[in-house]
Amino acid sequence: MSKSKIRFFPGTIQGRWSVVLIIIMLFLFFTGFLFRSLIYKSVSAGSSIPADLISRPFLVFSMLLGMASGTSGFITGIFAFVRKKDNAVLVYLSVLAGGFIILIVAGELLLKL
Repeated sequence: MSKSKIRFFPGTIQGRWSVVLIIIMLFLFFTGFLFRSLIYKSVSAGSSIPADLISRPFLVFSMLLGMASGTSGFITGIFAFVRKKDNAVLVYLSVLAGGFIILIVAGELLLKL
C-alpha cells in the first residue's frame, strides 16, 4: 500500500484555484462588511434581495459574488480532492469554508419557504 502525503499547499491547479476562490470570497465578504459599516450605515435593509439591490447595490453585489466564489471554491476543491487526489490542508480548508457557505445559503432558502 502506498501512503499518500498530506501537504499544506495544493499540488494541482484545481487545488490552487479552490484556495484562490476562497481567498476571493473572504475579501468580498470583508468588502461587503466595510460597505455596510461605512457607506450604508444609515440605509435600512430591504425586505428582499431585489429591494436591497436598489437601496444598497455595492453591498449586495459584493456579498452575492462572495457566495458564488465560495460555492465555486467548494466545487473546485471537491474536484481536486476526489479526482486529482490533492491531499493538501488548504484544499481541505477551502472545501470546509465553501461547504459552510452552501449550508448558510441552503438554510436561508429553506427558511424563506
